[in-house]
Amino acid sequence: MKKNLTIPQLIITRASIAIAIIIIIFPILAIFSIAFRRPDSIYQAYFLIIPKHFSLENFILAKNLFGEYLGLSMGRMFLNSILVTTSSIAIALTITALSRFSF
Repeated sequence: MKKNLTIPQLIITRASIAIAIIIIIFPILAIFSIAFRRPDSIYQAYFLIIPKHFSLENFILAKNLFGEYLGLSMGRMFLNSILVTTSSIAIALTITALSRFSF
């Protein structure tokens, strides 16, 4: 049975959904904005979602720092991530499949 909402309930519901969407999406946009800024403009006093100067320099710096300090390449780190993800999914599927028969 479908419940009909009154106008105030509809407004409150839609407003709360809009606020929740803004709260969830803003940090994601901020992360992408910071990633594509130049390193000298990351810590400025003002914050714009769309950076004034688009740059991929942060990605190059991160790649060089990982190689220099950790002694690992980005390819090796990506492979490690794939291995960990695949093994954890396999373990979770195995436990879930076996627990299916316990109930």
